[in-house]
Amino acid sequence: IKENLSKQFDEVLEYSINVNSCIGSSVLTTGNLDYITQYKAILNSLTKDDVSDFIKKYLNPNKAAITVMHPEVEVDKIYENYDKANGMSFKAKSRTPLNTDNLENQVLDNNYKVSILSTPKNEVNLVLDLKCDLRNKGFNPAAIEILNLMLESGTEFKSYEEVNKLQELKNYDINASLNSKGLVLSLNSSKDKFDEAFDLLNELKNSPRLNKEEFDKAVKKMQDYLLRVNKSSNLLYTEYEASQSPYNDSLEDLKEGLKTVTLEDVNALYNYILNNSKGLASISVPKNDIEFKNIVLDEINSLPKTKLYNKQTINLYKENKNVVLLTDAKEVSQADISQVYNFKTFWEK
Repeated sequence: IKENLSKQFDEVLEYSINVNSCIGSSVLTTGNLDYITQYKAILNSLTKDDVSDFIKKYLNPNKAAITVMHPEVEVDKIYENYDKANGMSFKAKSRTPLNTDNLENQVLDNNYKVSILSTPKNEVNLVLDLKCDLRNKGFNPAAIEILNLMLESGTEFKSYEEVNKLQELKNYDINASLNSKGLVLSLNSSKDKFDEAFDLLNELKNSPRLNKEEFDKAVKKMQDYLLRVNKSSNLLYTEYEASQSPYNDSLEDLKEGLKTVTLEDVNALYNYILNNSKGLASISVPKNDIEFKNIVLDEINSLPKTKLYNKQTINLYKENKNVVLLTDAKEVSQADISQVYNFKTFWEK
C-alpha cells in the first residue's frame, strides 16, 4: 500500500495543475508546504500500530450516529425504532468476485439487446440505453441540454415533487438523462416493488413533462449556469476540442442556440430519439429466480420496437503535429495551467 501511495503521489505531481492545487490547498489549510515536502517521509515512517491506533480512535462504530425517520406515533413506538437501530451490526458483508457464469445475453423481439446478471441480492437494477447519434442532425445544440433538464421535472401526469415522493414512500429510484449519444433510463428497486417502479419509469419515458412552464424554467436554469461559468484551463481546452470535432458543441454554440431554441425543437428532438434509437438494456436480478427474471424481460420486451443494435465506432483522433498552446486572460493572481495529451479514441454511435 505504501508503494502504491508513493507512486500515486509522484503521478499527481507530474501535472502542473495538480502541483498548483497541492500548493494552494497546503498553504490555505496548514499555512505551510509540509504536505508536499514531507509527504513521503511521513508515509515511510508510518507503522502498522499507527494505522491500528487511527482505526480505533476515528473509525469506532460506537461513535456512529444513526438517524431514524418515523411517522407521528406514540413515544413507545419511537423507542422501539431506536432499539431496532441500536441492534444494527456494522460488520460488512463478505464480497465475492464477479462470476461470469452468472452473465447471459439475449436479443428480444423488440430488438433490445439485453445483458443479464444474476446476483444474490433480492433486488433489481435496470438500465435502458436508447443509443441515438444526435450530432449533425440539424438539431439546435441547446435543445439537448434543455431536454436533459426537463427530464428531471416529472411526467405529464406527475410533478417533480410527486415523482420524488413516490420514490421515497416506495423506496425505489428512477432516473433519466440525455447526452449526444442518446437517452439513458435507470431503475433500482426491491423485487416486490419492481412493477410499480417500472411503470413509473415507462411513464417518464413515454410522457415526460415537456410543457411551456418547464421549458421556460430549463432555459432560465441554463442561462444562469452560463453566466456563472468561470474561465479555466480545462474549459479552454474543452472549447478548443469542440471546435475540432463535429460531435461536440462549444459554450458559444450553446449560447447562440439558447437565443432561438423553442419547445417545438425539444419535442422534435425527443420524438426523433424515440423513433430512431437502438435499444440496449442491462439488468441484475435475484439468482435462481427464473420466474422473476422472465417478468423483467417481458416488461422490457413490451417496450416499443427499436432499431437493432450493431456497434459502430468513429475515429475522432487527429494528431497534433505541433504543440498547441492555448491562452486566455483571467483576473486572478495565480496561473491556471493544464497540460493535455491527445491519444487515439473512438466515439461509439
